[in-house]
Amino acid sequence: MIPPPIWFTSLPKLFWSEYTEAPFARCIDCNCELDDCEFYLVQKCYVGTEPVFEFAICNTCRANMSARCSDETNRAIHSFLQEHISRREREFIELTDMEEVLRKGTDECVICSQLRSECRRCTIGGLCQEMDLVVQHGLQGQSPLMICQDCEVSMSHLVSKKTRETWDRFVEENFDDPPGVGIDRPSGTPVLI
Repeated sequence: MIPPPIWFTSLPKLFWSEYTEAPFARCIDCNCELDDCEFYLVQKCYVGTEPVFEFAICNTCRANMSARCSDETNRAIHSFLQEHISRREREFIELTDMEEVLRKGTDECVICSQLRSECRRCTIGGLCQEMDLVVQHGLQGQSPLMICQDCEVSMSHLVSKKTRETWDRFVEENFDDPPGVGIDRPSGTPVLI
C-alpha cells in the first residue's frame, strides 16, 4: 500500500493559543522557541466549545515525556491507536483534498468517528513545523486528530500507575488551573498525541 500523502498548510487558528490569540511561540516544558524545532505538537482540550487546557511541546520534550512513561503504557496506547486508526485508514486514503483531510481530522474522533459538535469533552492535537500544520493520516502518523471523551476514557484504562504519576507531575509543573476548571483537567489521561 502506498503511504498517504503528507501536506503542509498554514497553521489554522484552531491551533493557535486561545490565551494569546497567536501561534504558540515556546515549548511548555523547556521553553525553547518552537520556530527552532524540527517539529512540535499543539494539544488543546475542550469542554463543549470552551478550551480549558492547551499547550505546545517540542519534539525533544515530547520524546522525553514518552520515555518517562512506562513501556507497558506506551505499547498499549500505540497498539490501541494503530488498531483503531487502521480501521479508519481507508476513509482517509479515499480523500484526495488536503482540506477534506484537515476537516475530517479535526471534526471527527479518529477512533470512533463521533463528531466534535456532539462531544461534551474532546482533545485536539496537531503536529506542526514552524508556522505550518502537518496534515496526514496513516499508521505512520495522524495529524491533526480529535479524540472524544469516551475514547480518552478507554485509553485511560491502558495507563499504568507510573505513567499516570508522570502525567500528573507534568500537569502540576506546567499549569495553573483557572478557577472551576480543576474538575475538567485531563488528569490521568496522558494523550500527548
